[in-house]
Amino acid sequence: MGSREARVNSRFRIAHLALLAQGLVTGVLGGIALAWSMANPGFANEGIPIFGLTVTPLQGGVFLVGAALAVLACLARWTTVAFSATAATGWTALAIVSGVEAARHLPGVLGFDPRDTLLYAVLAAYNIAVCIALVPTRRRGK
Repeated sequence: MGSREARVNSRFRIAHLALLAQGLVTGVLGGIALAWSMANPGFANEGIPIFGLTVTPLQGGVFLVGAALAVLACLARWTTVAFSATAATGWTALAIVSGVEAARHLPGVLGFDPRDTLLYAVLAAYNIAVCIALVPTRRRGK
C-alpha cells in the first residue's frame, strides 16, 4: 500500500513541477509581451515579435493569467487536477479556433496564425500529458 501511495505522491510532485515550469515560461512570455507593448505602442495592433511569434497584448494577458493560475494550481491536489483538465480543454479549443482562423488568413487579437496555433497545440499537449500523469495507478491482483 505504501508503494502505491509513494507513486501517487511522486506523480503529483511531477505535475506540480510541470505546472510551475509552464507558469514560469508562459508568465515570462506574457510579461515581456505586455511590457514591450507598453513601451512601444506602435507594435500593439500587429503584435510584438518574440521568439518567432507575434504576440499581441491580449495574448500576453492570457499568458500572464494562465501562468498565475498554473502556479496557484500547485497549492493542492484537487486544484492541480482541476487546472490541468481545464487548461488542456482551453488550450485545445484555442488551438482549434486558431487553426481555423489561420487557414482563413484572418489574424485576430489572439494571434491566430500558424505559429500561434502550434504554440496553443503544444500547450494543450503539455497539459494533456500532465492530466495523464495524474491518472491514478490501478491496483493489480485482487
